[in-house]
Formats: sequence, structure tokens, C-alpha cells
Amino acid sequence: MKKNKIINTFSLISPIAAFTALSCGQIIETPEKIKQDKNFSDSSNVKKVENIWKTIVLSDIYNLNVNYENNAIGFVNLDQEFVKTFNDSSSNLFRDSYEAFKFYANNKIKEDQYYFTNKINEWNKNNVLGKNVINILDPAIVPTADQFKILWNSYETEIREKIQNMLLVKAYFAINDKSKIEKIFKEVNNETFKYASGTEYAKYSLENYFLVKYALEQKFVQLWKRNDTSAFGSDSYFIQGSKEISNIENFNEYFEKASDKDNKLQEWEVITSNGDSEKQLSGYSGFQKDPGSYGLQWNYEELKNSLNDDLYHGVFDPNNGTRLITLDRLATTAVSPYVAKNGNDSEIIVAYINQIVPIGGNDKIMLPKSEFYDKEVSTLKDNEKEEVTVLSFKNTIYKDKLNEISYMFYFKDSTLLDTAINSFAAQGIKIKINEELKPLYDLLKDKSWVQK
Repeated sequence: MKKNKIINTFSLISPIAAFTALSCGQIIETPEKIKQDKNFSDSSNVKKVENIWKTIVLSDIYNLNVNYENNAIGFVNLDQEFVKTFNDSSSNLFRDSYEAFKFYANNKIKEDQYYFTNKINEWNKNNVLGKNVINILDPAIVPTADQFKILWNSYETEIREKIQNMLLVKAYFAINDKSKIEKIFKEVNNETFKYASGTEYAKYSLENYFLVKYALEQKFVQLWKRNDTSAFGSDSYFIQGSKEISNIENFNEYFEKASDKDNKLQEWEVITSNGDSEKQLSGYSGFQKDPGSYGLQWNYEELKNSLNDDLYHGVFDPNNGTRLITLDRLATTAVSPYVAKNGNDSEIIVAYINQIVPIGGNDKIMLPKSEFYDKEVSTLKDNEKEEVTVLSFKNTIYKDKLNEISYMFYFKDSTLLDTAINSFAAQGIKIKINEELKPLYDLLKDKSWVQK
């Protein structure tokens, strides 16, 4: 990340690509000046300037090496290069943006099958898309790459803003540079990042540091369960097949007459290497916080000693503590979902769980002892450093799906965007507001991404 990149004030009357430099002369209370002040005091300008700042950050992340002046005209040049790069289908910026959009679109379609049909009809009607008329033939299908480009380039759809927000959070979770992490702890948390043995900071691998930390602290799961128990009766299951769950078919038999029988994991929701099997399971309940009813363990000491994550995904075994049995072990370790209650009664608990948790997996690194936290390991004596096991996703079923998990977290936690914004502002990328533009300055002066 380039250090202390400050962009000076620009006008904020039109969309991003049309912003131009503001010429500041004498401050005279003319009608034009009064009108200008009114425009600058509009609270909508906060989002406009913030979107400009996000473009600057993403330009840095995607290595758009554009030499531009440190002013508004320079930003227009940068934004034009950003748009040009986005419209190149072979660029990393476009590929990542479209992947994020597909996730965003699928999430919207899951909530409302006709979301894009209705929105595009509205945008076409209001001429938001200009001459680019989009026709959605199947409401359940995500817009194509070409259609996405039209939506992204049409400022009023706000698609560009939404996708840039997702990319920022993904980039925040991907931070792995110790010096950047130190800055974030110092500037955002007012803490000294002591990456040394015996400290809380050294629980996690530097790779995807904030993603690993967030996953352990926030305790999310993917859950399949039978919500409707009313259909459990003498004619509902025992006629169907075996009492124990020894394969996917047995698991699904418990949902045969349930209202959530057809709730299945969709391709875009797959976050593990077991996706092909998990898409066959009935009763998908969603990506959610640990409900606390399955006794899942989130203890660092236990996790750091786990060489693989077999204990943290599978069919829940209610008769053996908190045990989860992976799908490939069911044939030899079948699960009985029947739990004895008072008298002759029994409760049936049918669940499959992916516990989104990092593990030690034999990921060991040499770190300074706590009293030498500010020293380089290579300069320390043997008695001044120590081997430490850190948590990571390296040896888990999630290791190739970290982008998807980042987006899942983003949609479940509205505070993550502000966290990402503050973290990148801590790296020194900020906008300088001309204090003579008092209405605008007063609106923005307390933002972390504004130069004080």
C-alpha cells in the first residue's frame, strides 16, 4: 500500500467520473457562493466522497500504476483508468468484481426471485441505463458479464458502489503483512500489535490474519437441520428405512415429509471442498451464528492441537457429546439421531454442521518471546524465541473458498465495511478537504479517511 496518498478537494455535484477541480478564490457571499455552500452541505456528499476514496484504495490494491496529480483533476484521470481497467474482461479487477457480483446477485435472487427483473425494469423505465436496454429472460438467472458491465457503469444503479464495498472487505480479510497489521492495531484499536509467543495476537497466522481472527471470535456455521418435528410419527420414518444415519440417503429420509425437505445448498453457497456431497443434503438452514445448541467447541487450545478439521464438520451425533461425523465416515460410524427422554419418549435431532473454524494443523512458526516482541526473530538468541502453533485455514475444507467465506461474513455483519474502511485509512490513504469549504469540511472532518 502506498504511504500517505492524499487527494485534495474536488467538486461533488456530479457522479464520480465527472468530478472536476474546484477553483478556490476569494470567499465572497455571492448568491453563487451561498448556493455552492448549500450544495456542499448536502449529506449525500459524504457517500460521494467516500466512494471516491474507495476507488483510490482499490486502484492501489489492483496495482493501477497511474501517475496522477494530487488534486481533483488527477483523480478524474485515475478514475478513468479504473473504469478502463474494469471494462477489460481479462483484468483482475473485472474478474474479481464479477465474482463478487455473482455472489451479490445470487444472494438477492435467493431473497426475491424477481429482484433483478423488477430493478432492471425500473432502471430501463427511468433511463438509468441510457441506451443500454437489458432484458432478463429468466428472473432466477444472474445477469451476464456484459449486463453486469452495463449495471456497473451506470452510476445510479449503485452496483459499482456495492461491489467495491465487497472487494474492500475481501481485501481487508486478505491482509497478511505484519507492518500493515501493526498500523491497523495502532491507528484503529489504539493497541500495540505484539506478535510474540504467549500473547493473544499470536494465536493466528499472519496469512489472512483478520479473517482467521474474525472466524474464531464470531463463531459462524453452515447448518442443515430439520425444523419441522410435527411429521415425526409411527408412519413417517420407520416405514422409510434404517433407524441410523449411515449415508446421505439415510439423512434425507428424515426430511421426507418435512416442509424443509427441498431446502438444498446452492452452488454459490458452497464454501468447502465437500460441496458436491453437501448439495445433496436436505434441510439447509443457512450460514449463521452458532445457535449454541450443539455444544460446538471454539477453544484455541483445542483447535491448535487439531491436525485436520474432521472434528469440525459432519452429521451431529447427539448421543456422543459434541461429535460430528464426516460423510465419508458414516458408513463405519453410523449416527443414531434418537435421544432418550423421560419414560419411553425420545427426541430426534437431525443436523449436519460445517463449523467455520481455523485449526493449528501443524502450522508452527518461530516467534520472539513476549518481552522481545519488537525484535526480529533472526536477531534473537535461542532462549529469546519460541516455536508457536498458530491457527489458519490451511489444513481445512475451507482453504480454497476464503473469498466466498469473506463475502458470507460481509452479508451477515454490517459493521465489516466500516472496519475495512478504517483499516485501509490507517495505511495512510486519505483525502484532504479544503477547510475553506466549511460546509463540506464540517460534514467530513471526523471520517477516518479524511486527512486531519
